This record gives sequence, structure tokens and C-alpha cells, in this order.
Amino acid sequence: MNRQTSRRNLEDLGDQSLSYIHHIFVEIHVHQSQEMTELFKPLDFSQIAGAPHNIPNDAIKKLPRFEGNNATTAKTHLRKFERHLVSYCDNVASNHEDIKMKLFALSLEDDAAEWYENLGDDSYKTLNDFLVGFKKKWGERKEPRHLLAALHNIKKMENETMDEFNTKFRRVVADLPK
Repeated sequence: MNRQTSRRNLEDLGDQSLSYIHHIFVEIHVHQSQEMTELFKPLDFSQIAGAPHNIPNDAIKKLPRFEGNNATTAKTHLRKFERHLVSYCDNVASNHEDIKMKLFALSLEDDAAEWYENLGDDSYKTLNDFLVGFKKKWGERKEPRHLLAALHNIKKMENETMDEFNTKFRRVVADLPK
């Protein structure tokens, strides 16, 4: 169908049909807007000037994902997320705290998304607070078998003092599940 044919088809629809189509698009937009508002309830943007800002579409497409299932560590996810921000939120139009907070929320899936969705309304006012809460929940999680292997394989190096070795040993022991 070429441009002229498509224009003729729109003219044939008449004003009432076009109004109906417009009404459907408005309803879809309002519904999507309400879903987004619900999605971001744990975030408080009231202190961010000019909020809400629109998220760049490209930023969502290549967003790194964190599931909370030990497939990716929190540290690795944060490193990937920081790189993502540099790539997609480094210009004036998209370098806003609320955009970064929304993107981080959208990067969470499965167990991590469930944790986020169970947060109370307005739990985090800044990206830094959000990331601190994320690290508190998901950071430094290691599987018990890896911790036991680390304990089994710990050795004092030749150039290491006894105090340094003891400190390293205590850290490994402290990480073991109780």
C-alpha cells in the first residue's frame, strides 16, 4: 500500500471512525501510564526538579538484567548498569536522577523484581539510596559451596604476615552461613 492509497483509506473512514481510533489510542496510553505509575511506587521523585522525565527508548532496549538468582552478582550488575548509564544517560536531556532510578527498577527481574515490588511506597528518594538498598539485599551473596571451597583452599602466602593471614581467614569465616 502506497502513501496515496493509505491517505485515501483514512479519508474513507470518516470523522467518527477516526475519533473512535483516537479514543482507543488515548485509552491505551492512559492504561500504560497508570501501569508505569504503579511500577514506580517504591520510588519518590518529589525532590527531583522537573520530574518526571521521559526514559529514552534506546536505554530500555539494551538494559542489563538482574534476576537475583546468583547467575549475575550484584557487583557485576551494578558495573554493567553504570556502563549503561554512561552510554544512554550522559546527555543533558536524559541525565536526570528519576530516569536513572526508573531504569534501575526496570533492570530487576524475577526474585529481584519481587523484592522491589514488595518495597513500601516512596522507599527511595535518590538513586544512591536505591543502590544502597539493592546492595544490602543482593550484594556479596555467595553460594555456600564456594565459601567452603575458599575456606578449604586458604593458605598463608610467603610474603604475608600472620596478622594479614588471620584477617583474611576471619573474613572467609564471617561469610560462612550460620
